[in-house]
Amino acid sequence: MGKQTPLMSAVLAGKEKALVELLKNGASTTIGEKDGYTPMHGAAFQGRPKILKLLYAHGVPLDEVHADGFRPIQRACWGRVKKHSETVAAFLELGVRLDHAKDCRTDNKDTLRVLRDFQIPGTPPPDDHQSQDPRRRPAFLAESTEGTEDKKRPHDDGLPVNAAGQKTCDL
Repeated sequence: MGKQTPLMSAVLAGKEKALVELLKNGASTTIGEKDGYTPMHGAAFQGRPKILKLLYAHGVPLDEVHADGFRPIQRACWGRVKKHSETVAAFLELGVRLDHAKDCRTDNKDTLRVLRDFQIPGTPPPDDHQSQDPRRRPAFLAESTEGTEDKKRPHDDGLPVNAAGQKTCDL
């Protein structure tokens, strides 16, 4: 991983056992990597909720602001997979405050659900097309797409067309 302490390498790689041993043997949690990101920022960015809880249990602050102006929870918000939403939830469970959803820029539906669960102001309501219940899905998502493979049209002007290739809107 280069120019990182063994502790930071363990954090970024998600090596819980190695992290526990390093912490037990007095490894510093205050040394950041070459750009100044601390282990808590690394755990957040990588989406490692168990790692952040281990760090917190050893006295590492949850809410330190990096020189770029961002907090660890914000780095977790940027993640697009479930482990990042789990990390956001861990921060909130441990008491990190988010005053408004705009402080957690994300389009991750799992993270948005976490923000709703924690009643963070400004969190958008769930979209109907995100619903897992097929009875609540909009008709346009429920329709079959069988036989509508893309066909190249000689004069494609970007207007929507129906299955017969006829334009469906007027200018």
